[in-house]
Amino acid sequence: MRGFSTSTTIFLKKMNIFIVSMDTRKNVRAIVYRKIDQEYQFLLLFAARKQYWQNPQGGLEDDEDLSAAAKRETHEETDLPKSNLEVMCQAAHSTSYNAVRLGRDIHVDLTAVAVRYTGPDLEIHLSEDEGHTDSKWCSYDEARSLLTLYPEQREAFEEVCKKLFDL
Repeated sequence: MRGFSTSTTIFLKKMNIFIVSMDTRKNVRAIVYRKIDQEYQFLLLFAARKQYWQNPQGGLEDDEDLSAAAKRETHEETDLPKSNLEVMCQAAHSTSYNAVRLGRDIHVDLTAVAVRYTGPDLEIHLSEDEGHTDSKWCSYDEARSLLTLYPEQREAFEEVCKKLFDL
């Protein structure tokens, strides 16, 4: 399965040993931003299936680095040109958590990175394959107020912004 590796964890419980095999997925989250009239704006996408706002994100492909994955995912989900996306890996924030994907328990290693959009004001063309139905450029405070479904979303957004902008 693309973007997954398998890890094994051993749990001890009352002298019984449980061996649990779980797929690990390496993900990147792109905190896409631009600066308009001295104000930072952040791009959020609305995921229709679960009814929540999120940053562009997805799994790393084989032998893909964070920068390439962040550009690819942002382009695939928004149609913004890769040539106008500048990845700022010095502002990365990493976390991990367990989740269910396609009915299977997985472990996710997530790294969020800042991605500066340097191009003209273009209309965002959402990918139907990704399940997004809306997009918006918003202020830091509005983005924080919209990133509510999963705690790691807001945490990653805040930490990346803190490192990059000293907010």
